[in-house]
Amino acid sequence: MIAFLIVPSVFGTTHNLNVRVNGVYPTKQVSSIRFGDNGVTLIWNDNTQWNNRLSYIICNILASQDISKALIFSCNGIYHDKIVLSGLPLGSNIQIYDIQERVVYHGTIESNQSNIDISNLNIGIYLIQSGNIIFKFVKV
Repeated sequence: MIAFLIVPSVFGTTHNLNVRVNGVYPTKQVSSIRFGDNGVTLIWNDNTQWNNRLSYIICNILASQDISKALIFSCNGIYHDKIVLSGLPLGSNIQIYDIQERVVYHGTIESNQSNIDISNLNIGIYLIQSGNIIFKFVKV
């Protein structure tokens, strides 16, 4: 078995981002990523691990970025009609992906607080990506 473990300098540390989702700072962050025979495993700062399709999708989305600078978060709570992102740099591109890795929303951060209408999305798990930052959220 060959396994690779990535523990970038940003993993395992308290992020200094001022990014919030609906006014809340994300509390769960990936601390390391392991690549092995069983696929991709995300190890979170609370010592839980994901080794599933979502782990693979997150790494695939970040493939065009420097993964050693990746910031991967899970947003607590459930979201219904909108998501308010704050703290991302103005002009940043954002995408929302479904669990089939399809882009279901694409936009640009145009203000310090960006409202994203998610009312048309189906119930499920989604990923918001902006550069090297990914947030997982649940839409109900």
